[in-house]
Amino acid sequence: MTLAVDNQPLRRLTREESLVLGRALAATVAGASVEKRIYMSPIASDQDFDAAVEREGIVLTSDSGEKARFDWSAVVDLAGRLTQEASSPSKD
Repeated sequence: MTLAVDNQPLRRLTREESLVLGRALAATVAGASVEKRIYMSPIASDQDFDAAVEREGIVLTSDSGEKARFDWSAVVDLAGRLTQEASSPSKD
């Protein structure tokens, strides 16, 4: 899967990485995780996924410093999209 976010470089995720990241985001939204940072260094990408958890949602920062803000409804959408992509047999 390729994750495109605003003005940030593309992030390439394997199916397993998409699933893990989707679960982590969903757990954060549901309050099941008290983590203040969600981090993943995908094996297929030159860009890390590094997001700070804030009261209003998450802030995703690229390796070069660009920031993208997601409110909680956007985080739910992103988590669902990651999980759906991971579940698709034709995606990798």
